[in-house]
Formats: sequence, structure tokens, C-alpha cells
Amino acid sequence: MSLLPAVKLWIWVSVLASLAGWSLSALGALTRLGYVVFGFAAAAVFLAGRKAFGWEAPVGWFNWRRLQRRFRRWLPASFALLSLLVFLGGALYPPSNHAGFTYRTPRVLHWLMAGHWHWIHTPDYRMNDRACGFEWLTAPLILFTKTDRALFLINFLSFLLLPGLTFSVFTRLGVRPRAAWYWMWLLPTGYSFLLQAGSTANDTFPTVYALAAVDFGLRAWGRDASPRRPPSASHGRLGEASLPSRRASDLWLSILAAGLLTGAKASNLTLLLPWAIVVAPSLPVLLRRPLATAGVVLLAGAVSFLPSAALNVRYCGDWSGLSLEKQGMDMKNPLVGVWGNALLLLKNFVPPFFPLAGKWNASALTVLPRAVVEPMKANFEPGFHRWDSLAQLRATLPKELRVVGFLGHGDDVDISLWRPFFSRRVEHILLQDTPEQIRQRHIEYIVVSGGYLAGSGMQLAEWLQRTGAEVLGKATVTQTVTRGPQPWYVVRLR
Repeated sequence: MSLLPAVKLWIWVSVLASLAGWSLSALGALTRLGYVVFGFAAAAVFLAGRKAFGWEAPVGWFNWRRLQRRFRRWLPASFALLSLLVFLGGALYPPSNHAGFTYRTPRVLHWLMAGHWHWIHTPDYRMNDRACGFEWLTAPLILFTKTDRALFLINFLSFLLLPGLTFSVFTRLGVRPRAAWYWMWLLPTGYSFLLQAGSTANDTFPTVYALAAVDFGLRAWGRDASPRRPPSASHGRLGEASLPSRRASDLWLSILAAGLLTGAKASNLTLLLPWAIVVAPSLPVLLRRPLATAGVVLLAGAVSFLPSAALNVRYCGDWSGLSLEKQGMDMKNPLVGVWGNALLLLKNFVPPFFPLAGKWNASALTVLPRAVVEPMKANFEPGFHRWDSLAQLRATLPKELRVVGFLGHGDDVDISLWRPFFSRRVEHILLQDTPEQIRQRHIEYIVVSGGYLAGSGMQLAEWLQRTGAEVLGKATVTQTVTRGPQPWYVVRLR
């Protein structure tokens, strides 16, 4: 069974999702109709240029009998079982990723409700300055399904592509096929890959882009990167032995994958260095098709972090957005990052059920030397999560309410107030907003974090008097381990 068509298809789906998000936003048409029109236009262009991009699915690329033989072996069978469990976990249980609830899904809902990307009025800087690759993949899913239950498929499908890509890259780099066959099943079951395969996190799904960028770059080398004989079918042959192509289309796909890699997370920019080392020897192949190559580079730039960087420059004067970030996001000392992340590996030895977690979190750093702990405190940020935490307060809101205000910390989760999706819009309120500014946005009901007010040096009674609001409901909610249980209120402007 050939891996190539599936990888190419996923790259193009990702490219078109990002391109649709930015282009439809520019037209103010981030709607169902806009996506349908874009889909038909993209299909027409794709069919016309499929040969130029090397889209030739081999005859018999999917062989059911060969697939059955492969998964009779214990390692592939184990991966298949894990994949089934991952899928069931994602399909049966709602998402619970804190970052997804805090800013990734809410920012998409803001854009879809407005019909375009926009800089959101909110204290949560992450809703504005972060890369949008994952969000543009989720936008059509949320728009057409009106739920976030299908978003895990983005990670799950990426997870399924990891074994084949791992084998292909390893053999092209000279690893013996038999050794690569074992590693192709083992590496994707690493701690982070397996835990995020059925989630809405965005940390591991770009691994497919990183591997694909290197793989397609290696395919275009002028000599065989792995001169050894490819493995037999019993060792997981993928149908495309490690042979050089010298095709510009492979390099174009490599460039697009590299662009998607940075479009998923800005921190992936450092991974462009090994990719550049792989692609550099094949630059003469690109120069033979200068116009087409220039077009691909522009397309890769459009789906990379560049649009977000340009918007960050416009709205906050810093391409990375770090000027908005809280302390600890900008790693000032790289050496601290090395030993700090090494110490954080201790979390891998914590059992799933750990009654002493609270005591451990409070005292773990006290056993380390101060020379180790203090730099870590200065260079790392704290924080963790819960699911649908404001459901009790949401129940007190009028069912016909179309707009609800939200006043909270930048790390507080407002996703509960969006549910069911597209039934209402959540508008963030800043502490300095006047009552007139709040009412101009047609906000009558507001969900308020008492902990945020106290941390800002303001009592609830003082804020209620200033805004002319009255309390309708109250609940004690734990949204982050760092801050613990906090009072939350539903208020109504008189």
C-alpha cells in the first residue's frame, strides 16, 4: 500500500483550509456559502493542475490483502489497537484541552460569527497573536457541524500517517529497512503523540508536516539516499522504495509542508533549519521552473506564519506577539530551557492515579537546589485545566440571549458560554471599559470572575456600582490549578 497519495492529500487539505480561511476573511465571506464556493473553485484548479504537482495515484495503491498481512504482525496490530482506542476516546468523549477551550476554539467562533478574521477585543492575547493553522482546519468543521466533537479527527488522521512517514524518512536517510520497520510503529506511540492523537491539542499534529517536508525533499535528491534494498512486504513495504525522483513537484510539496509547519505553531520555525539542509542540494531542480516555483513559494507563505506575523506587526508592533505575552513565555536563557525541560520529564513517571498530586505540586521544587529552581521560575510559565467549567452559570442565562459579556483573566475559559455553538456570541470586556462602551455592544448579561476583579485590586461591589449591574447568580469554579477555586457571577446591567 502506497503512503504517498494520503500524505499529498493531507498536505493539500491543510493548504486549502488555511488559504480558504485567509482569503474568505479578506472578502468578509467566512460563511458556509463562502466555503462551498471556495471548494468548487479549488477542485477545478486542482483537477487542472494535478499532473504538475505529481498527483498520480498508482494503480492498486490500496491492497486490502496486503494490509491484512501487515497487521497480522504484533507491532502493526498493536498500533492498530491503539489507533482504535484513540478513535473511540475522541468519538465518545467531548474535548477537554484547556488551550483549545481558552482561545483556539473561541477565536474561531468569533471569526465565524463575524464572517472574517479580526483582532478580538479581549485580555487573552493568545486569541490574536498565535498562529492560525490548526484553527483554519477546525473552522469548516465547526461551521458545518456546529460542534467541536469532530475536531479530534485532525490529530487522529495526522497520527495515522506517522508510521509510514517515519519509515520513509528513516530509510532515505540510510537507516536499514528492518530497523526502520520497527521504529515506524514505536515512535508514533510516544507519550505526547499518543495522548494528543485523539485530542484538540495542536502540539504534535504538525509532526506530519515536518516529516513530509523532509521526505519530499529527500525524494528529489540526485542520488538514492538509501541504496540498500527496500524491505519486503512482510516488513511493511510502502510501495515507494527509496528512489530519487528529481521532480520539481516533490520539492514544491516539500516547500508547502514547510510552510504549513510554521503556520501551525510559530515555535516550529527552528525546524526549518534541518529542512533547508535537505532541500538545498536540489535547488537547481527548482530553478528549472522559476515561475511555478515562485507561485508555490507565495502559496507556502500564505499558509505559513507570515500572515499572522504581519497582523501582529500591525496590531501590536511585534511580529512574534511576544510583546503581549506574559512573563515566562519568552525564554531568556536557552540553557535553562534545556535543564528545565529535562526535569519536567519526571512527569512521565507519575502514575495515572496519584492522590498526592496536590502535595507534590506544592513541594516538588523545594527538594531542588535554589540555583536550579530560581532560573526555572524566571523562564517558565505555570498553568493547567477543567471541562465545561461554567455550565452552571450558563444555565442561568436566558435561552434566547444572543450576546453575553465575559470579564475574566486572560487564561480563563469562556467556551462554556458559546455552547451550543452559534446560539450566542461571547464578547470580552476589559476592566477599563465604561458602562457606555459595554452597552454599545448590546451586552446586557455578563459573566464575571471574582478572582480576576480581586487580583486587579477591585471589589465586586465597587465594579457593580460603577457599571450599574446586579448579581443574578454565583458559582465557585476551578479553571486552573494555579488559582484554584474562584467565585464567578452572572450579572445584568440595569
